[in-house]
Amino acid sequence: MTMRMFGEWEVQKAVWMQWPWSYEKSYIPTFREIVKHVTRLQDCVLVVQKQGDKAKVKQLLVESGANVERVSFVVCKYDNAWMRDNGPIWGCENGTPILMDFEFDAWGKSKDALGWKNDNKVTVKIAPEVVPGAQVRSFNMVLEGGNVESNGIDSVVLCWPTQAKRNPSIGRTQQEEILKNAFGTQTKIVWLEQAPPSDVITGGHIDGMARFISDKVIVVAQTDSQNEDFQAYESAAETLSKAGFVVIRLQTGGDIKYKREWMTANYLNWVVGNGFVLVPAFGIEHDQVAKQQIQGFFPGRVVELVDCRELWVNGGGLHCVTNNQF
Repeated sequence: MTMRMFGEWEVQKAVWMQWPWSYEKSYIPTFREIVKHVTRLQDCVLVVQKQGDKAKVKQLLVESGANVERVSFVVCKYDNAWMRDNGPIWGCENGTPILMDFEFDAWGKSKDALGWKNDNKVTVKIAPEVVPGAQVRSFNMVLEGGNVESNGIDSVVLCWPTQAKRNPSIGRTQQEEILKNAFGTQTKIVWLEQAPPSDVITGGHIDGMARFISDKVIVVAQTDSQNEDFQAYESAAETLSKAGFVVIRLQTGGDIKYKREWMTANYLNWVVGNGFVLVPAFGIEHDQVAKQQIQGFFPGRVVELVDCRELWVNGGGLHCVTNNQF
């Protein structure tokens, strides 16, 4: 059996999250809602800063209706709440869980980040406690989990402009060698050549552009021709179609205003779990349209809307703050 990554629709053991602290405390209501929905059907692992946080967070979750019997806590220092990006990328080799630990530098040392040195150590620190027997493999290249999308079989999709900015001294050929070493030598690497201009913090992550719903079908965002991200999405759809995938489009909900900031209501940043899908909501009528379409992508799963505006205005969404353990 060769090394492979998981498709996010596969059976999972838990959803991991780093509980918001410092200036990110405004995310807590969204986190409470996510944990409530997750724990109806599967376990949740919450990373907290110190022992004293456990009881406080647990009480908040009880009040929000979460099943706290499904919640476990891990104490570890971290910087930001965006665990998709600094946490492990999951794979499997001969039945053994593989946690791939790439470098993390807070989105190119973003001025908006708390820092990244603690974030960059989280996977190595907590893996022995949470996943005993798993292997941690570290790679000397920056790669955020939000910028790699796997079909669970033999292909991954990444946004090249983001990877080029993060690793200016590592060319495309060498990056592909590192990725194949990590994900499996048979892995097909598909690069998207344009990043959405609106994604100013991350510089362009795949989980806001294109998402697999099966090994052969991928959903790509679609917006009107006047939107600044239009060309990036059209280019992505063309590239993925030429790569041999069936491409389905998911319309955005247009531009909305939140806390004096304009942003596009993008529904690609969903979270898939055991029997459920959490879909970003923006407080607009189109939320229901997107929910119905995504329900069609995942028949048999409960689809829930979760208001993500507080996350989205800060550069991410539901998928960005979660990390799926397989």
